[in-house]
Amino acid sequence: MIINLLAFILLSTNPEPSYTDGIAAIVGKKIILASEVKQNIKPQLPKLCQIPEKGKQLATLNKFWEEALSAEINMILMELEAEKHNIEVGPEQVNAAVQMVIKKNNFSSLKELKQALAKKNVSYFLMRKQLKNSILRQQLLANVVHAKVNVGEEAIKSYYLDKVRKAGAEENIDFQQIFIPHNKNPKKHIKIIKKALKNKVDFKTIALKFAKFLPPDKSFLEKGVSSGLYPPQINRYLFPDKKKNQVDNKVIGPLKTDKGFYFIKIVNRNESGYLPYEKVRDKLKKELINKKMKKKTKNWLKNLRNKYLVNIKLTTYPNNFLCPNK
Repeated sequence: MIINLLAFILLSTNPEPSYTDGIAAIVGKKIILASEVKQNIKPQLPKLCQIPEKGKQLATLNKFWEEALSAEINMILMELEAEKHNIEVGPEQVNAAVQMVIKKNNFSSLKELKQALAKKNVSYFLMRKQLKNSILRQQLLANVVHAKVNVGEEAIKSYYLDKVRKAGAEENIDFQQIFIPHNKNPKKHIKIIKKALKNKVDFKTIALKFAKFLPPDKSFLEKGVSSGLYPPQINRYLFPDKKKNQVDNKVIGPLKTDKGFYFIKIVNRNESGYLPYEKVRDKLKKELINKKMKKKTKNWLKNLRNKYLVNIKLTTYPNNFLCPNK
């Protein structure tokens, strides 16, 4: 984030027309000047001048203004919270960030960096301010917001299965089943089934005999079944966490559920077209944490706006904008 700031700043080409300053917003007891917001959108103004239609150009300019003002307000809110949590960014941290920018952009010295900034009409002071704000944001979010973000194993697995389903690559199985409801004398029927299995009667033959007990939407042979469609007591045998725990072509049961007892036999397994969970778990965990952090940060900033008085004075670009002379 810090290193990319310079690339963003150096997009600016010509100096913008002169303007008079004004108050863009008041956050708590702090004032945001219109000039500060204009400095933030300056790198995007060359793109604006490439838009031929004046109406669209104005709408885009006001969009840039709204985004830049919102970012400036968020930064002031973070500064207020940083004071509350005794978080400070000293000049030595900013100096270290400047050195990172110099190294990343292959400048030989600080003088060369300042020359590059001067060519784009961007002050070294503004760059240091942006670097300081970036460091402060990172520290504040890390200590106050992100430290409270965590995800459990079940959440990661659920995220994995959701990605697999969306990719149309989820594992599915074909299996035969026997179901005995609680209200159909299950003890008697389970005894009969066990005896038949002991006598090596084919499972399909037994399943067909008891098919009358299945719900109307179920068959003794279910095809293309994916994880999560059966109760957990059944699902963990159909889709075990590890391949070594698979029970394909074996009769498992009786398995008790809220509705009755099951005997199952997996006859075919179609492997997932996605990478195994174990290989992508860590990557998915990072993805999920990042998503949660973004959401939590957004909500946190929203709550800050309610916590501190935010009075926006200028909702659009305050002057008539003129493209620089080419």
